[in-house]
Amino acid sequence: EDMAKSPYFDETEKERIEINLKQAREIDMDLVGRILKGESENLSTSISLGNKAFMLLMAPIEYDEVINGAIITLHQISDGARGAKRESNKMLLHGFSAKTDFGSIYTENISMKKVLEDAKTFALSESPILIYGQAGIEDYLIAEAVHNNSNRKAGPYVSINMRGMDKEHQMEELFRREPVESQRDMAGKGAMIKADHGTLFIKGMEHLTLRVQHQILRTMLSRAHAQPIDALDVRIIGSSKVDLKQMVQQGTFSEEFYYMLQGLTLKVPSLNQRVEDLRHYFDREIERYSEMYNRHLKITDGGYQKLAKLPWNGNTIQLKAFCERLVLSTEKRVIDEIVLQKLFEELYPEMKEIK
Repeated sequence: EDMAKSPYFDETEKERIEINLKQAREIDMDLVGRILKGESENLSTSISLGNKAFMLLMAPIEYDEVINGAIITLHQISDGARGAKRESNKMLLHGFSAKTDFGSIYTENISMKKVLEDAKTFALSESPILIYGQAGIEDYLIAEAVHNNSNRKAGPYVSINMRGMDKEHQMEELFRREPVESQRDMAGKGAMIKADHGTLFIKGMEHLTLRVQHQILRTMLSRAHAQPIDALDVRIIGSSKVDLKQMVQQGTFSEEFYYMLQGLTLKVPSLNQRVEDLRHYFDREIERYSEMYNRHLKITDGGYQKLAKLPWNGNTIQLKAFCERLVLSTEKRVIDEIVLQKLFEELYPEMKEIK
C-alpha cells in the first residue's frame, strides 16, 4: 500500500498497483495460511488483474526446516482470443460479456470456498467444466467468474438455457451459422457461433439431445486436434441438476461426452447446506426490497432459526421471490417464526420443514 502512495509512481502506475492490491485481497487467506503453516506445499490458481488473466503460484520459503515466508509468482496467461480480436470486439459490443468476478461471489461456508478455489484453478484450463447443483444455485455467477479469470476474458461470453427448449430446435439454437431474417448480424446466429474464441455457458446439460451432444463433442475434439471441421474455438461450461452418469447408464447421455465433461467438476452445495450464506442472502434481499417498497422490517432471532429449517430447494431464486412477497404482503413490522412459517406454507404447501 505504501507503494501505491509513493511519489515515484505516476497515476497510471498507481492505479495499476491499487488494482493489484485489490485483487490480492481476494485470494483466500486460509489457503495462504496453509502454505505458511506447511500444510500445503504449493498453491496454483487464477487471478484477474485489470483486463488480463494471470496464473498465480505460491510456494513456502523454508530455511533450516522453518517456514519464514512465501514467494508469489504471476504468469500472464496467453490471450486465446487474440486471433479473433475484431470478431470478439463485435460480440462484446452486442452485450455478450460477463460481469461477475470471484470477489463478488459471497460465501462464509467452507465447502463453498473450496468450490470457488477449485473454479479459480479450473479457469487456467481450456477444458470444459461441469457444475452440479440444485435449481437456483450460483452456477451462472461461477461460470462468469471463470470466464473473467481465463485467457478468454477478452472474448465473448454467451449463455443459453436448454431447460424447456424444444428438442428439435436445440441444434439450430446452438449451431445456426446464418442469422434468421428478423435479426441482423451476430444476434440471430447460434450460441456456439456467438461464443467463438470465448466461453459458452450451457444451463441444463441433462436436457441436450444425443444428436446435439455428439455435435458439441465433435466440435470440441476437432479443436483439440487442430482440425478445422467446424472452425469453432469455444470453451464450454455446463450445469446440471442430475447426475449425468445415471443418464449414461440409461442410454440418454453420450458416454464419451460424459467423460470429457467429468474431468473438471464442481458440486455447489445448496443454501440449506450453507446456513451462514442463507442468512446473508436473506438479509440482503430483505434490505433491497425494503428500500424498494419503503417498508422496513425487523427479523427476530426466532425468525432466523425458522429460516434455516425451511427447505430452500430453489435456493437464491426461491429466496428472492419469497423475500419480495414477504416485504410486500406482511402487515407486521417485526417478522418472527410464525410469520415466516405461515407465508412459506401458503407459497410452497408441498415442501416440508427440515428436521
